[in-house]
Amino acid sequence: MLHSGGRVLEDVRRVHNDRGLKETLKMKRMPIAESIGKWITRHGLQGGYGIESINRTLLKKHLKMVSDPLVLDIDASVIFSQKSTAATTYKMQSGYTPMIGHINGGFVIQSEFRSGNIAPADSNLTFVKRCQEQ
Repeated sequence: MLHSGGRVLEDVRRVHNDRGLKETLKMKRMPIAESIGKWITRHGLQGGYGIESINRTLLKKHLKMVSDPLVLDIDASVIFSQKSTAATTYKMQSGYTPMIGHINGGFVIQSEFRSGNIAPADSNLTFVKRCQEQ
């Protein structure tokens, strides 16, 4: 979702409607944004960990189909925000700079939500090690 320009939970509809992606990952069913939002609200932080678990399951399916060498790409994404908890990013605007680790052209294997004032290069070794664990 993030790699296709998604900014809000409702953008999961793009994934939900992508028959090719669901066929590639052998996913018969995919929840809609409203269901995901209710689930996250009901489960809080534990819901976020649950989503990570789902991503790991999908990653395992994907990796079984990859015959090319794995290439890890890590990158910070800037999310501009006017929330009171947002900090000034390296682009000199208020927001957040989550770190995203993906392999072979876009399959996300790890993410870390970061405050906007944290440099994209900060703690990269730890982040890369977490990517390797996946």
